[in-house]
Amino acid sequence: ETSSASTPALGTPMMNNPTVLFQALDLPVDTTSEKLRQYIESELARVPENVHPLTGIHKLASTPADEVSAWRQAGLQAIASGKVGVIILSGGMGTRLGSDRIKGAFDIDLPSHRSLFAILCARIQALTQHAREAFPDMPSTACVRVYVMCSESNQGEVEAYFADHANFGCSVHYFAQGLLPCVSMADGSFLRERDGTFSASPGGNGAMYFVLASSGTLDLMARHGVEYIHTFSVDNVLCIPADPVYVGLCITKQADCSAKVVTKHDPTDRMGVLSVTDGRPGVVEYSELTEAQANLRCEDGSLAFSGGCICNHFYTREFLVRAASLGPKMRLHVAKKKVPFVDAQGAYVQPETENAYKIEQFFFDIFEASERFCALEVDRAVEFSPVKNATGKDSPDTARQALSALHKSWAEHAGATIEGEGAFEIAPCVSLDGTRLEWMRGRTFRCPVSVDSAQ
Repeated sequence: ETSSASTPALGTPMMNNPTVLFQALDLPVDTTSEKLRQYIESELARVPENVHPLTGIHKLASTPADEVSAWRQAGLQAIASGKVGVIILSGGMGTRLGSDRIKGAFDIDLPSHRSLFAILCARIQALTQHAREAFPDMPSTACVRVYVMCSESNQGEVEAYFADHANFGCSVHYFAQGLLPCVSMADGSFLRERDGTFSASPGGNGAMYFVLASSGTLDLMARHGVEYIHTFSVDNVLCIPADPVYVGLCITKQADCSAKVVTKHDPTDRMGVLSVTDGRPGVVEYSELTEAQANLRCEDGSLAFSGGCICNHFYTREFLVRAASLGPKMRLHVAKKKVPFVDAQGAYVQPETENAYKIEQFFFDIFEASERFCALEVDRAVEFSPVKNATGKDSPDTARQALSALHKSWAEHAGATIEGEGAFEIAPCVSLDGTRLEWMRGRTFRCPVSVDSAQ
């Protein structure tokens, strides 16, 4: 089953009607360009006040095994009931990785050569099977619904890629991220393209909330019977989609919104951290922390602001319905970028320095609307290795090494011997989490290899 939505979302009308941007900024529609520039500069200079670390984060490593097992069973039951869906954030291209294709199609050179999309969907398929085995009396047609948030520019390629691979066996729906106009740093005017339309860029992951409603995706979720939604980025090669432990925790705690985090050990680590601002949950960006806040320590020496966000969230559908109405009023974040434009004389200019304000909305700014927020801290080595750069940190090499090290640890714990150089990979249908590998005891595997069946 496949469907798509291309209804204009937050930002799309702004390409031809900047009035919508003024409304989002809560500014009069007759605001001058210079006043708009001054307002944006004030947003850049704004530093969150009365910010404290979020406490009460559930730590998976120190949670009793029987409690974790109960969370897992609750999650598997929800999956078996068809109540769980996932949103894969896939608005980007692989440009920074040296690829001209969509990022989800990128191959990090695992032995199997599965793409990022293929890895996630294989895990979803395997997890669905586990849930059916755990709850055989549930409908056999129940599945984890997959909703892919694309950009307007890559949606066609994303849909074609899934179609070429028979949707990887999943039920998939697509919707497009909205756009927001780019504003000149020089005078606050809206930059224009060659065809006269306003220059625009993706409105950030926070635009998702409004888009879910405007595209009809929330209504589709209701028709599908989806009540719980796990959202994550396509580029985390260790992500556990529809993680039954995480989903089960949120269901058990009756959370309406949640974030999965990893421990931040270095104050210079470029990660936003969970926080409390004026008594409400949220995230403060690494760039918004003062030096004193970033280095604040607990009695045990750990960082006080330690809940590093990894773009991995849980929502109830009811919360997303409420969030959709709040989306246009969320705080706007501003970054300075180089944006080509047509000048007053009609010449097309490729700027050599930053010339435009790029305006975005971020996921976490909706957290303050949560009535029952919770967070889960997990092991970075087990659940987080993003692919963002061509080389060095957070690259295909580091992601491949992380997955290989994790899967080797599973096999060796099961009693296997791993020899040779190169990556070691275990297909999701063989094991999702290091379990079901008893048959490996006494076996020897030579790398590089992908273990695709229980031989």
